[in-house]
Amino acid sequence: MFEVKGVTFEINGKPILHPIDHSFHEGKVYGLIGHNGSGKSTLIKLMAQQQSISGGELSLISVH
Repeated sequence: MFEVKGVTFEINGKPILHPIDHSFHEGKVYGLIGHNGSGKSTLIKLMAQQQSISGGELSLISVH
């Protein structure tokens, strides 16, 4: 399970992803829907650790 708590991303002080809270549970299918520039790809890059978060907490929790 991915847990996203208040995660933000900024470039040069400009917010690209505003604080988001969500839990992505194992075995579920999710869709990210939004306008161009709304932060969909940025969120995925943060979850994949391709970029560092600017604030908040991102956790991978093993639930077995």
